[in-house]
Amino acid sequence: MRIKQSIAILLVASLTIFSCSKDEAPVDPDENQPGTLITKMTQGVNPADDTVFAFNYDADRRIKSIVDVEELDTFEAVYSTAGLITEVAGKGANSWGSTSFSYNAGNQLVEANFVASSGGYKTRYTFEYTNGVVSKKSYYTSGLGNPDFTLVNYTTYEVTNGNITSAKQYGSGNTLLYEITYAYNNEPNVFQPICLFNWMNFLGADEIAGIEMFFNKNLVTSETFAYPGDQPESNTYSYTYNDKKQLTKVVVNSASGGATTRQFEY
Repeated sequence: MRIKQSIAILLVASLTIFSCSKDEAPVDPDENQPGTLITKMTQGVNPADDTVFAFNYDADRRIKSIVDVEELDTFEAVYSTAGLITEVAGKGANSWGSTSFSYNAGNQLVEANFVASSGGYKTRYTFEYTNGVVSKKSYYTSGLGNPDFTLVNYTTYEVTNGNITSAKQYGSGNTLLYEITYAYNNEPNVFQPICLFNWMNFLGADEIAGIEMFFNKNLVTSETFAYPGDQPESNTYSYTYNDKKQLTKVVVNSASGGATTRQFEY
């Protein structure tokens, strides 16, 4: 399904949620060594209403940019000499802005700063680690006449075998907002390289490439949301592979009965 309109509504309504320039065409898949790298991601099953993203790679087989094929908006990466993404710049008529990333001496992500194209609205995420493992995320916003960053919420993590198995989010007043518990399979997390391009849900792909997914070793099979006073609800994930053991489809079934499908080409 198309995602641009939903992102715009969320940005205006909540101010907490936030693309190829027209002269940059997607790289010929033959140049990306097909069969090993994702070249296209399709969200949906109705061609008239699908969102299609093309993946472009550099000589080091790193994602250089992700292009919305219809809107011709680009998310373009800048890499450090250490091979870490230091910026994802939004380019195109519908670009919301750009995000910069900072790392510690151990090359772990410690801060992400989003700046809207207008320059008037900013967000910041910071990450803390315990014994080398991510343990806390804090979310701040700035704008609307207030240049200082204000804490909106923070999330604590429990990590097991390289995967976040529990996330508890608290408001700035330390009130528990909700808890999510996750289950995983043994397959490698092939979406980890996409996560920084999907920052603030730029690609509408939070289910598979949200902030938490950046830190995970394996693929999620279920996530259970528990809000204080409500019954827990779960989303489940199913994965389809081709005969080359490449992931070709992900279906996320929500507790409400809806489903989101994403398909991949190589």
